[in-house]
Amino acid sequence: MTPAKDTLTSSTASAVALCRAAEIVLGDHLDWEPESVWVDLDRQGIIVPAEARDKLMAAIALRLVPAFYWDAMVMANTAVALGGRPAHVEIVEEASPAALAWAMIEAAWIRKLHDLEALRPEHEPIAYVAVILDRSGFVLAPEQLSFAQDALDARRPRSGLLADVRQRWSGVDKARLADLALQENLVDVQVARLAAIELHVRARRASAEAELARLT
Repeated sequence: MTPAKDTLTSSTASAVALCRAAEIVLGDHLDWEPESVWVDLDRQGIIVPAEARDKLMAAIALRLVPAFYWDAMVMANTAVALGGRPAHVEIVEEASPAALAWAMIEAAWIRKLHDLEALRPEHEPIAYVAVILDRSGFVLAPEQLSFAQDALDARRPRSGLLADVRQRWSGVDKARLADLALQENLVDVQVARLAAIELHVRARRASAEAELARLT
């Protein structure tokens, strides 16, 4: 099996790699109906798992109608799909902060690879991300979700914790997050959450880059 076909049969492949693999195997398929994509792949003996189907459809939507940037439900379901969980389009999913952070990176990556305009989240997604961060106990938004900081601030009582966390995080050696020494206090609990998001995004990016490299 070729690297492209192998990628399309993987339930863990990244959306950015699945996009490239589909282009290699199918050619220009952007305007096809989803069923036509699956039928053509089936004819070639390529059985695409549900997780990969959701990722590929999310990636196509990001290229054609990027409602991810203005519709909270679309952002949520896209983040869930890109994170590898089944997406239920009829409801608003509660994506994790880590899934949202990675979705922001991968969505921008997909659009850039296809020479499409860089976009920023609008009101609905900003509010949604702020709610998720608040429920997850963040006072400082991860870098990938910093667009929601003002909305997050509006949901939380004023205190000195945000300034303390921002100062502590700015002084952390980001190259050594895996070895970060932390104390059991409010500030370091926040730092641990931020470090976990950053490490997750780095791992997903490294994996996606390796997948793309196999497709060149």
